[in-house]
Amino acid sequence: MKSFLEAHQIEWSENIQSFDELREEMGFSSWQVAIIDSRLWWQEEAKEILSRFAVDVISFDGDFEVVINQLHDYLPEKGEESEEIDLAPETFPEVPEEDDTPVRYIEKRVIEEKEVRVEVQVPVKTYASIPSQLCYFISLSPRSGATFLAANLAAALATRQLHCTVLEYPKGRVSLYDLLNVGVKSENYEPPYKQLKEYGFFQKGKDFFYNGISFHLNHPSFPDPKVAYEDLLKMIYQIRSSINLFDISSFWNDPDFMTLLPEADHVFLVIDPDPALIERIAPPEEGVQPTPEHSLVQRLLELHKQKQIQVHFIINKDSNGVDHKVLRELPFSVLAYIPHFEPALVYQANWKGELLYEREKDLMEQHLQGLIKQIVPPEYFYLEKPEKQGLLDRIKFFKKS
Repeated sequence: MKSFLEAHQIEWSENIQSFDELREEMGFSSWQVAIIDSRLWWQEEAKEILSRFAVDVISFDGDFEVVINQLHDYLPEKGEESEEIDLAPETFPEVPEEDDTPVRYIEKRVIEEKEVRVEVQVPVKTYASIPSQLCYFISLSPRSGATFLAANLAAALATRQLHCTVLEYPKGRVSLYDLLNVGVKSENYEPPYKQLKEYGFFQKGKDFFYNGISFHLNHPSFPDPKVAYEDLLKMIYQIRSSINLFDISSFWNDPDFMTLLPEADHVFLVIDPDPALIERIAPPEEGVQPTPEHSLVQRLLELHKQKQIQVHFIINKDSNGVDHKVLRELPFSVLAYIPHFEPALVYQANWKGELLYEREKDLMEQHLQGLIKQIVPPEYFYLEKPEKQGLLDRIKFFKKS
């Protein structure tokens, strides 16, 4: 928002991370307006204390354009200087000539304000906004496909002109950074944890923006094994698009992540239908200690039952060799079966530094529909097919021009 409104002289306060910080800040700050993320659990307490200090509140629901337009009521005009504000009426002739009338001067200022609105709105009109969603993608075992699904689902959502962010678990290995060839495509990229430590917040242009998706990925020269729970919490609340896909991969047994589980709106558990892996999520025999995989499934089902999160189970690498009868006996229903794509297709995309969705769009759309329907409004379920234009239509088009 600072970059969108850089033409205005605005005194921005630091990003407040807790209610205690807010209460302390109010003791010596004189704000006109505060912007509050609607997902904050302490937003009601924040609004109450802000009202006591006569501070107006704007709720942020993931749509920057709405907030920026609301802010215009509080902003000075572009390029406005103190000399212009302090002009006294007597500086103008009592009976001014037509070209120097104050009315014409005011009209010019209104035109300048309209130009500012267009300049601000253009960048954020590219993608639509919907209520913000935080989605975790978990691989039951390494290489089950959580990263693959998160990245390609992001591509499908960006095709629908939806704001979308992919964040990799900072304690994990380097994956998409190499697959998408970020080192060559982006000179300014910095991993998210490094940004938090150096700047205290995420900076515009430090992510990897690719085909409408904002990627915050792990970096080969910056491993982050010591990321604390508070850092993880800051990451998921500072990176706010309409849809935020947090790729956990197989690091679900990290205690910090287990604490973060209830923060999600949706959790997609991606399962490789290998018989040995399926056996590990099945209920244990009497007297046998349950496996960590079985405990994870039970924990997810428990949170789903309590309506804290919505859990979806995905079978990836599905093929004719999979025993679907065994899968139907699992203690949960499967949302989607993603086929085992030919290795040649996957390798071709990897060598080109592309996502498979870009090369196999129709096939990917067919199998991602179940996931898309869980997180977007109905009007975004299906892609609009371009209408065929006949000769008469073309004639009408040229007549209009």
